[in-house]
Amino acid sequence: MLFALLLLAAAPKTDARLHGTWKLNGAAFMTLNEGGCGSMDGEALRWKADGKTLFLTDADGETDKAA
Repeated sequence: MLFALLLLAAAPKTDARLHGTWKLNGAAFMTLNEGGCGSMDGEALRWKADGKTLFLTDADGETDKAA
């Protein structure tokens, strides 16, 4: 039971309101999937949100945030 709680606590927090494909100037540029994976401009990324900030981590491990 403790192990399961630790796994849940360590899991990235995503916000279902952000799931889907986002557009910029009418063209798709970012997709945020359930479970914290997605893509932006054709490049894979991981994402999480804490309620105020969106964190996007690219394949190189660099993280950008948008508030």
